[in-house]
Amino acid sequence: MNPLKAVDELLNSITMYRLLVYALSSLALIAIVFSFTGVLTLSGPGLSLSLSTLLVVCFAVNWALAKVWRAMPSTESWLITALILFFILPPTNTAARFLGLVGVGILAMASKYLLAFRRKHIFNPAAIALVIGSLLEISSAIWWVGNKTMFPLLAFVGILILRKLRHVTLALVFVAATLITVVLFNLDSDLGLSSVLQTAVMSSPLVFLGAIMLTEPATMPSTKGWRLVFAALVGVVSVAEVSILDRSITAEMALVAGNALAFMVSPRYKTILEFVRRQPVAPGSTVYDYVFKSSEKLAFQPGQYMELTLPHTKPDTRGNRRVFTIASSPTENDVHFGIKINEQTSSFKRALQTLVPGQKLIGGQIAGGFVLSKKTEEKLLMIAGGIGVTPFRSMAKHLIDSNESRDAVLFYMIASPSELAFKDVFTEAGSHGLKTMPVLSGEAPQDWKGMTGPLSADDFQKVVPDLKHRRVYISGPPGMVDAYKKILVRAGVPRTRIVTDHFSGY
Repeated sequence: MNPLKAVDELLNSITMYRLLVYALSSLALIAIVFSFTGVLTLSGPGLSLSLSTLLVVCFAVNWALAKVWRAMPSTESWLITALILFFILPPTNTAARFLGLVGVGILAMASKYLLAFRRKHIFNPAAIALVIGSLLEISSAIWWVGNKTMFPLLAFVGILILRKLRHVTLALVFVAATLITVVLFNLDSDLGLSSVLQTAVMSSPLVFLGAIMLTEPATMPSTKGWRLVFAALVGVVSVAEVSILDRSITAEMALVAGNALAFMVSPRYKTILEFVRRQPVAPGSTVYDYVFKSSEKLAFQPGQYMELTLPHTKPDTRGNRRVFTIASSPTENDVHFGIKINEQTSSFKRALQTLVPGQKLIGGQIAGGFVLSKKTEEKLLMIAGGIGVTPFRSMAKHLIDSNESRDAVLFYMIASPSELAFKDVFTEAGSHGLKTMPVLSGEAPQDWKGMTGPLSADDFQKVVPDLKHRRVYISGPPGMVDAYKKILVRAGVPRTRIVTDHFSGY
């Protein structure tokens, strides 16, 4: 097996949050071992006490505040915040430092509830706690994780996280903005630019900030363009040698500033979703249409996704938060999600199966760049695999309700005719320019009249001779998405005209 494919399959088997827990926990244990063996010049007992203190404080405060606010906390959020603070705050070896850890831990958890707007916290909890803690002289960040000893391990973990989240471009913009700013501020440095850049990369907050904190979904912009602006802003501000009111701007201050920008340009709420009903999208289908009523009128673009939080007993390694594409159109009153249920389903989906009408969960973090081009005259080619059809259902319904027409062809890959979801919507969208072509990948019954797959470039060109001039949208399992992207690129479709949506681990 291709090693990269094996890595992707492993990453797709767990959620982003659980990956962060595993990665940060491993780094913390390694750092403590390094400190006891002298590889790191930090106090082993001090690091151990720091980690223990932060874990206890963050858990206890988060639990208490969740009870007071009657909130539905995630199972990993407090743990991730505690681990992040562990890598940034000075190790505990004095009473003052111990109290500082306790104070910053309390601030971090409290910020999620107090510095929030319509159930959505505004700032990265660790970053805002560090800023407030410094201003109140409780404790200050030293970012001890940014050192040459930890750099190889941190870089490896960072690459895994960025690949899982598919935020490599975001990270590259952040790094480029950071290093360009460093160079501009050190053109006349006696140390030489190579030494300055080496320090900026290997002995600074850069990797930890860029891969682990910058990419927190809740406090970054919801669209690609604003995310790149956000990354550049944080990169520049984090290393610009400027001061405000006699205080030097720090990395955590830069991230807080970026969070403020993200809050202004993104949906500013979380919503309570009340379960209404579920039903298979077709007789015998394992894909179900889950319908909810929202406490807020959702503002989103067709094709975007939402994160759902559903606390339940004994969550598995994928946790109690999952991301699903919104299958409904912004024009609809109810919120729909197309969700596949199979025998080896996760604890989250098993909990979904037990929902009764009136039961509630939390929806938030609406985001995603898998949205239609605003150029209505642009011709489109759409490829959906299995449950990857949900964003196209949202787009099709929006075309119908908005009375808009597009020259679009949708190739809908299914394993059996029973998996053909949202047939009524796609049929009606035909009168708005969307032509749907079901493609059967499994054994075709005798009465099957559609196409059979997998499809080649020639198959696409027979239906859309102007293939090279269309904007392409591909949504489905990662293997399918990557395979068809390669086929289309080889057929002459520019990479810049291909938009993908990977349903990893759905």
